[in-house]
Amino acid sequence: EAVSAGERLLDNDHKITLDARDDIAEELLALGRGREALKIYRKNIPAMARAFGADSSQVTRAREKQQTAAQGASKTTWVLGVIAAVVISIVLWNEFGG
Repeated sequence: EAVSAGERLLDNDHKITLDARDDIAEELLALGRGREALKIYRKNIPAMARAFGADSSQVTRAREKQQTAAQGASKTTWVLGVIAAVVISIVLWNEFGG
């Protein structure tokens, strides 16, 4: 809601709007919803770099959180891949091997 209000009243790239969007990404990450957070970080960080400066503390922190979200997303992808391989192996074994 804060982001929507900021976009309406201020601007899409206003510092307050960018900061609110970053807060949402942080909360999503804390809730274990790293993929959603990663989508926000990918769009928000370039705009934050323009507004705050590429080496600002806000951008540095957002990049660190983006990295955390990306690592979590890749772990999830790896685990899902292993589960899929096991399921396929069981199906094939039941169908052709046993």
